[in-house]
Amino acid sequence: SRMGRSTPWKDEYTLLCEKCGYVIEGLDTAGPCPECGKPIEESLPERRVGTPWQQKPGVKSLVRTWWMTLRHPIQTLDIQASTPPRWLPLLTIGSASLVASLGWILPIFLPTKNPTELPDSSTVLTWLMTIFVFAFIPLFLFFILTLIETRGLRFFGNRKGYRITTGISNAITGHGSVGWLLCAIGLAFAQLIGFVFIFIMTPEIPEPTGTDHFNEYIRVFNGPLSWVYSVNLLLYILILPGFLFFEFFAYLGLRRCKYANRIRPQSDLTEPTQTDTRTT
Repeated sequence: SRMGRSTPWKDEYTLLCEKCGYVIEGLDTAGPCPECGKPIEESLPERRVGTPWQQKPGVKSLVRTWWMTLRHPIQTLDIQASTPPRWLPLLTIGSASLVASLGWILPIFLPTKNPTELPDSSTVLTWLMTIFVFAFIPLFLFFILTLIETRGLRFFGNRKGYRITTGISNAITGHGSVGWLLCAIGLAFAQLIGFVFIFIMTPEIPEPTGTDHFNEYIRVFNGPLSWVYSVNLLLYILILPGFLFFEFFAYLGLRRCKYANRIRPQSDLTEPTQTDTRTT
């Protein structure tokens, strides 16, 4: 059963208590919810003024929204508008992908044993492929995980009797996607520090020669300094905080926005009046 509602809501714009889902439309906004006692004014859609990005998209508002989401997740969920934040998840995921790729790109510019040697065409091609692969893979993974979480919020929300609309679920995961930026920072840091660590600890290992590069790398990996590579792998645990933040924010969003209200469009408010005028 759907607890906490006097009658089923008519549509996604029916005014509900955002705590228990009780229909408060038509009640005195200065009073409390008859079901749970939450002040009605705290459930009014007008208080959802939107995050800085939703108010005015731009570079500054994008950074401010990222910071606000990370620092004040509950406040972000309470003021975010119940509409999809245009381009926010794509811009955040795109930024995260570029940051993640830096962990593989920057080591190319570190000092080598032959600093005066000019890169040949194969080196340039490898560099370009590195940029493409390690920018595209995180982009694809972050996008798929965000899409799955968005659909999951609607699925589980509907099963519990919540009013999780498409706009609300997109708003939650769109703002929560800043967690992928944290993942990317951790990934880039782990790769870059790991590479430098290996380079410092194993300077005597020569560059692979001949055609059997794979077996040469295997011999190095299984050699006396193999623990260095194990430490490098352990650094990838740095991606966990970002992933956990994304999941935690989605969970909070499901709880805080389960009965989120939206302002009814003006066309819906004026349509009955126009109909009455024609029939008079």
